[in-house]
Amino acid sequence: MVRVARLKRMIADGDQSTDPDGLTPKQTLTAISKRVHELAAEQHLCFLNTILSQLSTEGIHLVTAGRNERRAGALFSKNFFSARFILS
Repeated sequence: MVRVARLKRMIADGDQSTDPDGLTPKQTLTAISKRVHELAAEQHLCFLNTILSQLSTEGIHLVTAGRNERRAGALFSKNFFSARFILS
C-alpha cells in the first residue's frame, strides 16, 4: 500500500524517473493494477468454481437479500436459531 501511494504521489509530481527495473512510476502503477485485477479475477473464479460448491456440499448456502427477501429472512432465522455452534 505504501508503494502504491508513493507511486501516485510521484505521478502527481510529474516524476518521470525510472526505478532499477527501468519503469517509470506510471508504468509501474499500470503493471501493479494489471496484476491486481488478474489476481482478483482468479480469486473470484476460485470462489465461484470451488469454494461455493464445497460450501453447498457442507450444507452452507448463500442467500441474497435482493431475491425473495422474506423467504431468505425466514430461512436464515429458522436455521440460525436452531443451529448448534460448537466452540473449541
